[in-house]
Amino acid sequence: ALDRDHELAHVLDRQLILQAAPALDDQRAVSVQGCPIHNVDRSVGGILSFEVMRRLGAKGLPDGTVHIHFVGSSGQSFGNFLAPGLTFELEGDANDYIGKGLSGGRLIVYRPRQAEYASHEAMIAGNAALYGATAGTALMAGIAAERFAVRNSGASAVVEGVGDHGCEYMTRGLVLIIGPTGQNFAAGMSGGLAFVLDMEPALCNKESVDLEAPAEEDGQNLEALLRQHAELTGSARAAQLLASWPKTIARLTKVFPKEYKRALAQQQQEAGPMAVPPAPQDVAPHDEAKSRGTSSRSGKDLEDLAGKPSSVQAPQKRRGFHEYSRKSLSCRDQKDRALDWEEIYATQPKKSQQWHNWMQTQTARCMDCGTPTCHTPNQGGGGCPLGNRIPTWNQLVHEGEWKRALERLLDTNNFPEFTGTTCPAPCEEACVLGINEKPVAIKTTELAIIEHGFSKGWIRPQPPQQRTGRRVAIVGSGPAGLAAAQQLNRAGHLVRVIERADRGGGLLMYGIPSMKLDKTEKVLRRLQLLEKEGIEFKYNTEVGRDVSLGGLCQQHDAVILATGATQWRDLRHVEGRHLGNIVQAMEFLSATQKANLDAEMGHARSSAAPPWDLQGKRIVVIGGGDTAVDCVGTAVRMGAQSVIQFSRRDEAPEERPAHTPWPCWADTYRVDYAHAEVQALHGRDPREYLVHTKAFKPSTRDPSSVGAVLAAKLPSGPGAGSGTTLKSESLCEYPADMVILAMGFTGPDTVVDPQGILEREQNSNFKAAYGEYQAEGSPWSGLFACGDCRHGASLVVTAIAEGRDCAARVDEFLMGETSLPRAAPLAANPSFYQLPKRGENQSLLVKRRQRARHQPKPVSDAFERGLLVEPVIEESQAEPPAVPRAGMATLARTAPIAGTGSVAAAQAAAGVPAPSPHVPTWLAVGFGGLCVLNAALVVALVRARR
Repeated sequence: ALDRDHELAHVLDRQLILQAAPALDDQRAVSVQGCPIHNVDRSVGGILSFEVMRRLGAKGLPDGTVHIHFVGSSGQSFGNFLAPGLTFELEGDANDYIGKGLSGGRLIVYRPRQAEYASHEAMIAGNAALYGATAGTALMAGIAAERFAVRNSGASAVVEGVGDHGCEYMTRGLVLIIGPTGQNFAAGMSGGLAFVLDMEPALCNKESVDLEAPAEEDGQNLEALLRQHAELTGSARAAQLLASWPKTIARLTKVFPKEYKRALAQQQQEAGPMAVPPAPQDVAPHDEAKSRGTSSRSGKDLEDLAGKPSSVQAPQKRRGFHEYSRKSLSCRDQKDRALDWEEIYATQPKKSQQWHNWMQTQTARCMDCGTPTCHTPNQGGGGCPLGNRIPTWNQLVHEGEWKRALERLLDTNNFPEFTGTTCPAPCEEACVLGINEKPVAIKTTELAIIEHGFSKGWIRPQPPQQRTGRRVAIVGSGPAGLAAAQQLNRAGHLVRVIERADRGGGLLMYGIPSMKLDKTEKVLRRLQLLEKEGIEFKYNTEVGRDVSLGGLCQQHDAVILATGATQWRDLRHVEGRHLGNIVQAMEFLSATQKANLDAEMGHARSSAAPPWDLQGKRIVVIGGGDTAVDCVGTAVRMGAQSVIQFSRRDEAPEERPAHTPWPCWADTYRVDYAHAEVQALHGRDPREYLVHTKAFKPSTRDPSSVGAVLAAKLPSGPGAGSGTTLKSESLCEYPADMVILAMGFTGPDTVVDPQGILEREQNSNFKAAYGEYQAEGSPWSGLFACGDCRHGASLVVTAIAEGRDCAARVDEFLMGETSLPRAAPLAANPSFYQLPKRGENQSLLVKRRQRARHQPKPVSDAFERGLLVEPVIEESQAEPPAVPRAGMATLARTAPIAGTGSVAAAQAAAGVPAPSPHVPTWLAVGFGGLCVLNAALVVALVRARR
């Protein structure tokens, strides 16, 4: 970057700061007269206001503490961000952006004393005066140029005429115009009030405002404001109007925003009559007023006046984010839902029109961002890993096009019913609307779309029309394995899913409790659909024990490891770990869920039923993640007397901290479903922060079982958890009849690969490059790994994304090309690098594919649907076509989305010569034009003969 010297050390503000030092240091009154100013003096007042805010905060100085009288022509942005207690009086004229961001100060502008022209006939200020002002007063004895008070959000102003687009997008404040206006006045005005003298209605944009006569209360406040203007600026125009005030008030037109009017009407009984806010009550003679100022904030935003509705009839999309409030899917009462194992959500099996109104209103809040950060994952944990086209299906739901919205959703997400309930919604964390309001209810909309599709019968088994004959085995039926299985089955391959449990679903079935994800209505329903599509499920079979990994690879053309991260962390070196009733979280959850499912389906109680009776017991859960929360919720439902959850971290702040800025996942304080249930039932939050387990103590009644947990409690506050606070830790003893260890997972277990053939990373995950997924160190070329067993424990949505992406890579490995979509954005977009993890070698980067020069590729159906298509490579650089495996006939294949590559392959198989890619474009266009001309001549000759 170039070094630039903006000479900030020599700007006029430096002189003003020295002159205002008594006010800044001791808040003594300061008055400066005759300060010269020129149009090269830009942004005068900005640095001075910064000093006021830095020393005194947002309240600033007392009114009228600093009064500075300028003489001359000011540069741009005169009085910008002027702080409370500062009064700038300009004798001359002002350039553009005067009063930009006015923040409580007062601006007074009038013509030079010796000028002979009338003030109301001359231009006094440039364009965009009071742009984005939030508080304060501006009195201008003259005409302001275009876009006066654009986006005014709280300032009061008097001016003697404005140009085009006055009060544009104004949301708050008061503007009195005692002169003519330009065209398109009040365009997009949604708040505040404007009063115009002798207004021409044709010049007003009446789309969002009503034109009315001022009320009686308006007249009183306007008279006081105009009198202040006349006395401080010496305006002859204002004095003339005040002399005949009854006639003047009759000439004024009140510009009343419709939304503001409606909000005021709703709270008229509480807020009083609909009148303009009172003018600043510091009206004084001209000389005395020089040492005084005003910083009153005039008016209120709509959201300050009335609660925005969350459901309306026929909601408007254009300003939906401003007009409507967020309302996500509600949950059942905490005490009621703790009585059963049903989902915590308050579902509506039979949807009414009010439900449709609610969904259309919520989707109307989507802003149609130019760069929608919600559907692209970022390095801070925000954004959708699947690349869901959220704005698209939000728009379709708003329009009532539910089936099209379902199609768009299923383009990128195989199982929206899983992500719509279990996903923590990182997309909402990256929502642009979430910067200053509550984000769009994306997760609620996603679940509504898929469940509406099931209720309408739109989701049916879709087996492929033809089979390729390629056999693929997938080890593990979790979200990654199921996603890969469905994608490969759609491509026509014969897919077998091997699961060691007695039911499919993996984590979805036994790792997530049924109060978060219903097993019958969601998981089993999806498994039945997959079976009807032709996917074979083989349960009670563990790879590494019942069947070897090598034998599996020999029997199949490709094998995908999607076993998940099942190796849990432990406290093996903690004293007393050998005691009974200290169990791992996944063992506890799996056994509980299996027992509940067996009982629900009428099966005999299995041998794997949980041996624990938690009725009246004291439970301690060690861990702060989602698994620990599920253990808390499960223990509550099993009748625990008390539940305590240990967390090594300090309590998160209420507001988004600086280290997790938007659009990252915000590290803020959250109350999960189980925490709310314990609060309702036991009267306290179950979490204990900054707790480190030191030892497990045996029970006095049963020395072989745990009876208490000895833990170190660290003090909270800045630096908590650091080494400096360990000296001040205090030991606490927590009674515990049962301890559940929920400290996360380190990677896949060793049963799948008992000989240790496959390479593993330091965290014991299978080593496979992102985007390629081929297991490193494997003697079998067709062995792949994806999901948690490759990248570590993560979200369900991340596992689905990796399963989809791995399926496309396997399909390409088997057939030489693929029409399956890659998971956005890194794996499929060659313009992205995959950033290495901290401490990794830079050679682990997935390198960018070099783009070869080629002819434009025809637009395929996949591209129209927004799916990523493999780039075209020149024949000279293309790899030889894949040779079918020995002993297998070359079979035709079909895919749900046909790309151009499959067309070329079909032409080659049929012996049709491919068109030369070296034909010049101008020659092809010219030849086509001649053909069209020839056809036209033939038609003309035929008509002439007839």
